[in-house]
Amino acid sequence: MSDHFNEVLAPSANPVFFRTYSRGKSEDWAQVCDRTTEALRELGKLTDHEYELVKEQQDKLHSLPSGRWLWVGGTEWLKNPRNVYGAYNCTSTNITDWESFANLMEFAMQGCGTGAVLEKKYIDRLPPIRTRLKVKVIDEVGETPKHQRKEYTSWHQLSEDSFRLIVGDSREGWCQAYLYILEIASNENKQWGSNVTIEVSVANIRNKGEELKGFGGISNPVKLPQMYEKIAKVLNKAVGRNLTAKECCLIIDEAAVVVVAGNIRRSAGMRQAEPFDEEFVTAKDNLWVQDENSSWQIDPERDALRMANHTLVYHKKPTLEQVTNSVRKQYYSGEGAIQWAGEAIARSNADLLNTEKKKSNFLDFYNFTPIAGKEYLNSLDLNIETEELEHRMQRYSLNPCGEIIGSEFFCDLSEVHLNTINPLDLNAQKKAFKAAGISAAVLLNDKFSYERYQKSRDLDPIVGVSFTGGFDFFVNLFGVSWLRWWEAGRPEEDSDQWVDGIGSIDWISGEVVYEWMGKFPTPVKRIVEDWWEHQGEWSGIDSHKITDASLFKAIEKWYLKFWKDIAHHAVWEYCDKHNLKRPNRCTTIQPAGTKSLLTGASPGWHPPKAAHFIRRITFAKNDPVALACLDYGYKIVPSQSDKNENGNLLDDPFDPRVTEWLVEIPSKAVWADLPGAETIDISKFPAKAQFDFYLQVQQHYTTHNTSATIEIRESEIEEYAQLLYDNIKNNGGYISAALLARYDDHESFPRLPFEPIGREEYERQFAAVGERRVTDEKFGQVVLYYKGLLSVIDEVVGPAGCDSDKCLLPEKK
Repeated sequence: MSDHFNEVLAPSANPVFFRTYSRGKSEDWAQVCDRTTEALRELGKLTDHEYELVKEQQDKLHSLPSGRWLWVGGTEWLKNPRNVYGAYNCTSTNITDWESFANLMEFAMQGCGTGAVLEKKYIDRLPPIRTRLKVKVIDEVGETPKHQRKEYTSWHQLSEDSFRLIVGDSREGWCQAYLYILEIASNENKQWGSNVTIEVSVANIRNKGEELKGFGGISNPVKLPQMYEKIAKVLNKAVGRNLTAKECCLIIDEAAVVVVAGNIRRSAGMRQAEPFDEEFVTAKDNLWVQDENSSWQIDPERDALRMANHTLVYHKKPTLEQVTNSVRKQYYSGEGAIQWAGEAIARSNADLLNTEKKKSNFLDFYNFTPIAGKEYLNSLDLNIETEELEHRMQRYSLNPCGEIIGSEFFCDLSEVHLNTINPLDLNAQKKAFKAAGISAAVLLNDKFSYERYQKSRDLDPIVGVSFTGGFDFFVNLFGVSWLRWWEAGRPEEDSDQWVDGIGSIDWISGEVVYEWMGKFPTPVKRIVEDWWEHQGEWSGIDSHKITDASLFKAIEKWYLKFWKDIAHHAVWEYCDKHNLKRPNRCTTIQPAGTKSLLTGASPGWHPPKAAHFIRRITFAKNDPVALACLDYGYKIVPSQSDKNENGNLLDDPFDPRVTEWLVEIPSKAVWADLPGAETIDISKFPAKAQFDFYLQVQQHYTTHNTSATIEIRESEIEEYAQLLYDNIKNNGGYISAALLARYDDHESFPRLPFEPIGREEYERQFAAVGERRVTDEKFGQVVLYYKGLLSVIDEVVGPAGCDSDKCLLPEKK
């Protein structure tokens, strides 16, 4: 394992691997590859050739299955049909009944990211709240002896207006208790009266620190007792009416807090609602504030809302004023992204809208009214049954990071690490994307026990083939001149500011051009030849001053389409062979926040935060891997979830109140040492450059959506809003993207996962680690030593749930 990771200079590789994907006390990379690829072969009935390709690409870290699969693939736990959801990255659910709330909690407990659509047309189908609840938690966690614990939750009526819930020690038990409280609050039984007392016994729940057999991790029920009281408080405010979207968010997110035991990752969930729902729109305003001492505080009543992103769904194209207000709000809070539902529905109906003309017609009709769009879609295939047509029009739901579109879906994401592949080796790229397509398609063989999700898969099977390190790939291909073009904003017009590699060199003769061109693979060489022949038309300048904006874009486009076609062909070939319905969209870009750390890739399509930066990685306090990092000299600080009684962040990682650690790892981009790279200031990359490259990926590779976070300065708000508005207005491909203030322009969140630093500071911190670098193969031995001490470590709570793909919760043994 270490040899592969050392090749790509990923100091975060071993900490992330041992925290996130290594099972048991000593599973290494080779064993993880064996376990997960054998499981793919068994589930997917892979041929020897398919298996060998997938195995080879995973061994080389060129192509990886989902992080979920790296953790649970090939385990006995996953062979239980009720655990199938734990193999998937993400899901989305239309919130129409109490069961959908319980579903989200169950899926989150299996490690699956959750999306919830909370538009009025859905949540108005929930029953109104009729009963005021008084919840009292009785007993202590772990009081019941281990051999006497009950697996499932039971409830007993003590009198006309009082009940007792005995929470079962299993995933199902936790979810049943959660569901019972919702059902009691809305029950029409008139004998109960308008006020009911519920005693919640948590005596059956296993103690904090007990091992979770099967799924893995450590039990941490510390947040569970509080959840019941907090949910009752939300429900009581709604007595006599239906829940609002914000109240639904609070109920869902209080469960999410329990599930991830206070994890800070903002992408754990997605909540979608209408832009005219003012309560939803402002739900997270001023969630974090600083006191007079500059200490960060969070509103305790809304604390749970940090577990999910909030997105505003537009079924009619927004006005420039609406877009500008959204951009400004996101700049200050990171929340309130615009989703254009029309484009999402159009892409998810690509089998019917299979020409640009048809797609354009649909978008025009949909913008007039969704009903008109529905009628147009129906006109393209009069044999569509009503149920399927309704489903097709609902395919704008998003997963937590916004890269998948559909309705009531589960999605499995594979990923190609382009930073590990030679940009000139097309055959290597073919192998990687084919392996990724096969890995993702295999999970289409799964069957879901919940009818709503299986029915949706039958109508609309979904896979997602992603890549990470895309930015690194093009730096390796074009050189530093491409970075200079980014600094200039990726302008369409010609310039001579980027001056090396492919840049505007004084090419005196065609011989020089053809010599330079000779390095490219033949298909790309033809693009360069065409550009050379038509440079007068493209650049409008003398051939002695050839510039490359148009050439950069033409080559980017070629590679993106090349990868997309390989991925789709691989998925469709597999589906045809196994009599599975073909997905009509197969490619996406996920955030790649965790797996990219294995190879040191810039995440997804994004530039890295800087050429040199601090990467903060979440661990439980006293986690064996974190202790190994501490041994190696890395600094540790408390996480965002650890606050004092006033809501201020704690500073001492050994404070008894601290439950999670952030390990700070000095890191650098894989190309940081290229000649001239030190002169590039990534923080100066304008928003318009990021948006332009995001659209390149969105238009030429992605057929779902591209997970994107555009970083912006205050001075760019108006310009970026205009770009976004124009793109939606002109059917330019935008669905939804996040926006975040530049770190050095408006620090809106404390202790972010990335913090840019200079080269000198990087070298100082890296040197402080000492000779035993974190990529040292002995690191695993240090982890094993600390894992051997687990029985005497009181504070072990397991890795943070959604960030590490490990679950902190009890389940059936």
